[in-house]
Amino acid sequence: MHSVLVVDDLEMNRILIRKNLATLPGINIMEAADGRQALEILQRQEIDLVLLDLVMPVMDGYAVLEVMRSDERMRHIPVVVQSLLDDDASIIKALELGAYDYFVRTPAGNVFRRDLMLKSRNAIAAFVAYRAAEQELQERKQAEQRLALSRRRGQLAELFGGLMTGRIAYAQFFRQLSFQSIETSFPLRVYLISVTAFAGKPKRELVERPAEWQAIEDSVLDLLEKCGIRSVWAMEDCIVVLSSSPEPQLLMTQWRNRLLADIPKLSTVMAASDPCGKAADLAMAYRHAGEALLSAIRVGKNAGMEVYEQIGVDQFLAPLADRQDSEQFAARALAPLLDYDREHGGDLTRTLEVLLFAADFNAAAEQLNIHLKTLQFRRKRIQVILGLNPSDIECRLYLATALRLRRLRGEMGQ
Repeated sequence: MHSVLVVDDLEMNRILIRKNLATLPGINIMEAADGRQALEILQRQEIDLVLLDLVMPVMDGYAVLEVMRSDERMRHIPVVVQSLLDDDASIIKALELGAYDYFVRTPAGNVFRRDLMLKSRNAIAAFVAYRAAEQELQERKQAEQRLALSRRRGQLAELFGGLMTGRIAYAQFFRQLSFQSIETSFPLRVYLISVTAFAGKPKRELVERPAEWQAIEDSVLDLLEKCGIRSVWAMEDCIVVLSSSPEPQLLMTQWRNRLLADIPKLSTVMAASDPCGKAADLAMAYRHAGEALLSAIRVGKNAGMEVYEQIGVDQFLAPLADRQDSEQFAARALAPLLDYDREHGGDLTRTLEVLLFAADFNAAAEQLNIHLKTLQFRRKRIQVILGLNPSDIECRLYLATALRLRRLRGEMGQ
């Protein structure tokens, strides 16, 4: 179905044009009595051809042509002028303003009908061909962009995998990361996003159809990049994001809201690592975010509720903080250190918390307002008292979890 807008101030002319065009198959005819009405219709409707008179009240045909050619949305719509004006100046002016064709509205019925039908069909055919070419060009550009994005995401995943396995040095990683995306600054957080369901289908069913799963994954990646994220790629059934944002919960809420708005049937879980101050900590941050993600999924399943809208380390621990066994866990993990602080009037528990959560060693010393050598001594003392190495990934996660639970219980007045 092709829509034709007939613009003429004389109703008898509009009736005549409508009567003749009605014999063409697949034509939907709309009418306007002046140029202003015509532009209002063009703003609201998809029009394939405008049959335009030149001499009209309110706004003449020349003014309509000027507005149409200055508007990106309307400039390519073909306009065939049908007018009583038969002088060269009027015809040339109309064509210079962008009219596709021009014919003189003669009193002879057969001549008018022939010109109307022929020029209308030619203009519509040309516009259909133009739109097909534009669509093909747009699809080609989108395919090229998709290929470029896919390559960049693959390179980022390979780059990150190389860093995790030690095949790529830290300096090389960040040099290539800056080249691949935006320059990323420390302290960094690792964010993980897991698609758990789509349109009622759980993840295990989705991954059984690789094409369907890839389409969902690509949609999430595309939306995140529309949010301004460049360091994002898929890895191990999760989407990885590197960001230096100081407000992880706000950031994850923004992502989740955008995903829910654009892909309402999507269910996701998100997790953030603690900030890391150097590339050497990225492996630990990635592991930390992974543990948080798995725990968030478990909490959601065990509680029989939807996974929280904001999931970070504190968020998945919060439902556990008021449980008796969580108090026992925190006390058991930190008991030697708490006992030492009570007996010696020290503050090693606070030192451990800062060491675990600060961006780096220098930041921890600055936050505690002590010398680096003093902090090194305290770290060794903590290691001896606990019998655990806070630099070890598993020990670090174990102690960080205990400290977070202790802090959450304190905040809740437990």
